[in-house]
Amino acid sequence: MIPRPIRSMIQQLASLAYPPMCAWSGSPVASGTFADDIREQLLLSAQENLCLRCGGNIGPHLVPSIKGCDQCRDDRFWFEGVIRLGRYDGLLAEGIRRMKRLSGYGLARALAELLWEIRHEQLRSIPVAAVVPVPHHRWTEWRRGYNPSEVLAEVLAEELSIPLWPRALRRTRWTPPQHHLRGMSRRSNVKDAFQANRMRSIAGSHILLVDDVFTSGSTASESAKALRQAGAAKVHVVVLARGGQRWVEEKIVPKINAREDS
Repeated sequence: MIPRPIRSMIQQLASLAYPPMCAWSGSPVASGTFADDIREQLLLSAQENLCLRCGGNIGPHLVPSIKGCDQCRDDRFWFEGVIRLGRYDGLLAEGIRRMKRLSGYGLARALAELLWEIRHEQLRSIPVAAVVPVPHHRWTEWRRGYNPSEVLAEVLAEELSIPLWPRALRRTRWTPPQHHLRGMSRRSNVKDAFQANRMRSIAGSHILLVDDVFTSGSTASESAKALRQAGAAKVHVVVLARGGQRWVEEKIVPKINAREDS
């Protein structure tokens, strides 16, 4: 794995040596990190009405509540709420998949900067003391070359001017990828898979927990649980994308419509 300070130095040197380029296409841009058409597609779902608890889509006429929405109200989470950039769909979903490659480091930073640009008011409104990325297992991080969630967390920590605690959490065991699983299998897959390292500064702190995608909330909740058990006062989650709702819409909404038509 390339050490974080070296990666940052390489990026800074590259920005001095080369003109601004779109992090997605590599084409020259006058300013910013994405070409205008790419940026527009990445932000297609950024303005949707969101649940404050799980970051999911809610109806345009509903008032967001920290008590949750119809999809999460009965779920028990160890975190306070979720802030997201957009839906795990279209170009944003493809970008997240691309950033998980070793060559995706620059794209990961660009997506994190876009997340900050769109959600900075919400992020600044939370009195967090530090930023903590959801960790990979050592094998996964070695295979990929880096942890994309740590890059996202690094950018947010820089923008918020608060500490980054990249080793506050660790995975106690390897777990199969969550995207292959559904429902209770997701929960059991990551149950007790995280442990907070002994850090005096965790006690009483409000933590910003960072991951790439939030689907069922199992990974985020188990990570938050480890931090809370280590003494953290509160945990808020921030992600690039909210997944899982396409499955809900495809499987449940048609059944509701069928009942109404009958």
